[in-house]
Amino acid sequence: MKRCAGTRRSFALLLIVGFLALSPASAYAVELSVFAAASMTESMNRVAEAYRAIVPEVTIVYNFDSSGTLKTQIEQGADCDLFISAGQKQMN
Repeated sequence: MKRCAGTRRSFALLLIVGFLALSPASAYAVELSVFAAASMTESMNRVAEAYRAIVPEVTIVYNFDSSGTLKTQIEQGADCDLFISAGQKQMN
């Protein structure tokens, strides 16, 4: 049940970001860069499939790794539209 709730939250976040990206100012293909904890790989791949069916103009490019590594990459300037952390420390 906990995994399902996380998947729903992730899907909701992607929907919000996607709809913002598809505002009238950007009527072309959009690529979202999502950094997600490695433990979220299976869930996020399912989210991507469902999302692609709803918003085919948006391509989701994932970077899966540990939350700490992802946070460091972002701090060093990596291009990231959405960060989904599994670690409480990286969420704050």
